[in-house]
Amino acid sequence: MLYFAIFLAAGGKITAFLKDIALSFYFGAGSDTEAYFIANIIPGLIWLAILTTITAVFLPIYQERRQASVLAAARFAQEATQVYAGAAILLALLCIALAGPIVGLTAPGAAPETLVLARQLTMIMAVGFLFTGYVGLQNAIQQANGQFLPPLAAPVANNLISIGAIALAAWAGSIHLAVVGAVFGWAVQAPLQRWGTLRYHPPRWRWQARPDTVRRLSALSAPVMLGVLLDQVNIYVGMAVAGRLGPGAISHLNYGARLSMFLATVFSWLVAYFLFPRLAALAARGDDSGVGRTLSAGLFLIAALTAPVLVVAITLSESFVGFVFGRGAFTGSDVAATAAVFGFYAWGVLFIAMREMVNRVFFSYQRTGAPLVIGAAALAVNAVAAVLLARWMGVTGVALAATLSALVYAGLQFGGIAIWKPALLRFDLVKLLGAVAVAGGACLGVATVVGATLSDLSDLARLAAAGAAAGLIYLVVLTGLLGAMGYRPRDLSGLLSRA
Repeated sequence: MLYFAIFLAAGGKITAFLKDIALSFYFGAGSDTEAYFIANIIPGLIWLAILTTITAVFLPIYQERRQASVLAAARFAQEATQVYAGAAILLALLCIALAGPIVGLTAPGAAPETLVLARQLTMIMAVGFLFTGYVGLQNAIQQANGQFLPPLAAPVANNLISIGAIALAAWAGSIHLAVVGAVFGWAVQAPLQRWGTLRYHPPRWRWQARPDTVRRLSALSAPVMLGVLLDQVNIYVGMAVAGRLGPGAISHLNYGARLSMFLATVFSWLVAYFLFPRLAALAARGDDSGVGRTLSAGLFLIAALTAPVLVVAITLSESFVGFVFGRGAFTGSDVAATAAVFGFYAWGVLFIAMREMVNRVFFSYQRTGAPLVIGAAALAVNAVAAVLLARWMGVTGVALAATLSALVYAGLQFGGIAIWKPALLRFDLVKLLGAVAVAGGACLGVATVVGATLSDLSDLARLAAAGAAAGLIYLVVLTGLLGAMGYRPRDLSGLLSRA
């Protein structure tokens, strides 16, 4: 069951990645994709804020209610469903009504016809709010009750529908169909995921959300949503600056960002997904020692799994981008421009990967204001750095600014925990991450030598050879270091059981 869950979780990330590949193949980096990316910014930001709020606020409170009784948890789930449904409807209506100003503010330097198309796509995407939040809530209920498979299957199904919609949009010559397909995918998931939660709370059609529940959800959700918005506004800042850097800049920036976010989240999301219910339960019991052990195990797994893939991707960045996107309408010049952007984004991947786990510690203790303050500081760094570096480095300066912002965010996270609950930061974490750093250095050296030696081969052959050689060295060095420190990393489930 665990391995099947891991397979589904990885499948969700991989199919999301394949969706981006399909978009680049059929539409390249032209005006249609520029409009698509512009339209995704605000609706995508709101969508992520809603889902993060559900996970960060609803799940810890739900676990808290389960400690009292199953009936209390069921009533809270029903109340939360009504509250979040009302919020989703309101946000959808506002986004549809304000689509024009939203697009205009997102990319003021884009061509007029691009902005018109982006406004139309934004209105379609806003309809998705009616389904995404609802699906997210049902997923959280199942996750809290140990039902991991149905929630993990939802994004796989949605992404496959979206890929088909992109192909259909290319055949019909209208990118509108790609967005309609994405909304349809979430609409299909809504009744399926609700069917999976019927055993935990039966349907209640009358309004039953108590004022104190509404107030508590609102009070805890507001800082989480604002924190996510501030964090994601970093993307908006990059888009606004890139919009003034000429045709293709927005697309190249977004393709590079999506590639780096895939690397940052493919393992971190998986680890955090399985460990967050445990963190929330330990925090509800006041077990700081257990939270610290779980945090150390989670951060090690994220860093250890992400590092070798990241090292090879950075070392062979143009081959990596070329292998992923370099076909169809995506030209050689697009590959080179996107690889340059990705090269600067990639240095922030590990910080972004680990911060997802650290944020869940704050959420487990219902300290939702901390990520808001941290996000505000990181946003300020990104906004100033993006404007200044873009003048000097062009679109790659925008990517470098995002990486600096990610570094500041991670530093403030750990600094905040050191001041608030220093017992959560165990010395084991320093040893484990140190071992990953040393093994990553060995991996970098091998990948560099192999990549340079095999420069005449195809992108796939270079990546495969460098990845195999560097991965083997990484595994040998990391296993040796962990063994010398008393750890046995051959069984990752054993490491998790220590937590």
